Amino acid sequence: MAEELVLLDTNFLMVPHQFGVDIFEELDRLLLGDYKPIVLSTQEAELGSIAKKAGGKDKIAARVALELLKRAEVVPSTEGLQGDDAIVDFASKNDCIVCTNDSVLRKRLADIGVRTVCMKGRQKLDFC
Repeated sequence: MAEELVLLDTNFLMVPHQFGVDIFEELDRLLLGDYKPIVLSTQEAELGSIAKKAGGKDKIAARVALELLKRAEVVPSTEGLQGDDAIVDFASKNDCIVCTNDSVLRKRLADIGVRTVCMKGRQKLDFC
């Protein structure tokens, strides 16, 4: 079986601090360890901004997320696209799974046939 590309959304990268869930351990369980985690460059910038400007729990969660980026490959986003639009664009052009807790984004991705993973019951990840 080929290695799956797994695109991690900004909110998903903040899960370890917010909910105490090891996202990589859960992805190993779900995908049998055969995946390549990736993050778009715009998401890396967004996390950096949150880490600098936000307060309290979001600031800490963003800093933890930036540390987690060491375990993922940062890939360039399509120029001019930000946030969900960049994720939908990348996912539509690449065969990947998108990890996100954003229900609106999951709906957009489902509409174009992209598989998604999200938090289930605040303790584990599953396909959504």
